[in-house]
Amino acid sequence: MFAQEPAVEPERKLVSVFQVDLTDKSPEAALNEVSAASGYYFAYEVNMPALLNRSAFRYHDKISITDLMEAMTADTPLRYFILKDQVILQPAPQKKSTAYLIGKIVDDSTKVVIPYATVEIKSRNIGVVADFRGRFKLSLKELLPADTLLVSSMGYQKRFFLPAELVTGDSMIVQLQERTFMQREVKVEDSRYVSQSLGVRSAKSQGETYVDTHGQQTALFFNNDAGWTGKIEKIRYFLSPKGNTHAPFRVHIYAPATAGNGPGDDLITSFLVVKPDIIRGWYEVDVFEFEIDIPEGGFYVALEGVFPNNPGELMQSIDQQALKGPGLKKRKDQMIRLLSYGQRIGFRKSRENLTWHYSLSGTWFQLERQSFNVMMGAQLLVEPQKDDDE
Repeated sequence: MFAQEPAVEPERKLVSVFQVDLTDKSPEAALNEVSAASGYYFAYEVNMPALLNRSAFRYHDKISITDLMEAMTADTPLRYFILKDQVILQPAPQKKSTAYLIGKIVDDSTKVVIPYATVEIKSRNIGVVADFRGRFKLSLKELLPADTLLVSSMGYQKRFFLPAELVTGDSMIVQLQERTFMQREVKVEDSRYVSQSLGVRSAKSQGETYVDTHGQQTALFFNNDAGWTGKIEKIRYFLSPKGNTHAPFRVHIYAPATAGNGPGDDLITSFLVVKPDIIRGWYEVDVFEFEIDIPEGGFYVALEGVFPNNPGELMQSIDQQALKGPGLKKRKDQMIRLLSYGQRIGFRKSRENLTWHYSLSGTWFQLERQSFNVMMGAQLLVEPQKDDDE
């Protein structure tokens, strides 16, 4: 269980050889030990550590990261590669073929690919995220005849399909129409509603916390002591240039748990994956279309890393984009940003601990003696409260 892992990583120094004792460690704890001893981060999907070769979980003296990873992935369905300061685990190519629904998602008018669109089985909340070239692959064994597939992306109209409509060949192209944004019925300037902004708006962080790319999440709680009613219009995240601010991530808004503290039900009922286009600073996501009522007991804004199905190819593309991208005021911005795949979220010191973390064991927890809160925010459209004598 990760309840004791630090949310704020100390500065790491890569070493060529190191010593580590993995005896009787769980797979996740073993990778944490290796990470602390070697200076390398690990990125993987949730179920991958359990597939590692347990014979490598012993004492190692003066071993390199490559030799250790060769031992840990030997005779397993996994492979690894090292990219900058990360060791990324991937499924090894399988000899036995599996039937997949394979396709590409493009803009209906321009035919340009739409990166990081989502393809989900609506009724069962199962889905995949397309890669940065708009390609997706969904196992056919997951599909039932009665399922409905939802294909969606920010800024585009959603499309629904039945499996029978899609499984017509080796590959398919899904075309999405760009959404035309009509004037909102709820207007900020309308006297019926007042815009309220929650969270810190500082342009500087006092540090950052690393959001790994294997399903962990970081969330911040916003109370509703004022008893506001209305809608959640936008949420925002402060992205640190020490992470890869171009990496996609999944957006969550949670209601409080019915029993105890921490996040409960996700108020965004479909996959919402975004890909920022900034180098550093505040990134805003418009969630008005989901028509989320402000919960009476407050709510949590969260960020979840999205593990890429082709991280090496993606990182190469991001590197190339950064070298010629606009808005790079200092060379160190691009160099720092390419240190790791995942996002890093800024934080500021705070007396009240409102930050929560989601572990691989599937539980939400807070760190003891934590003296900071992650930099997230929300903009609300609030209905003015009536006076008692009205």
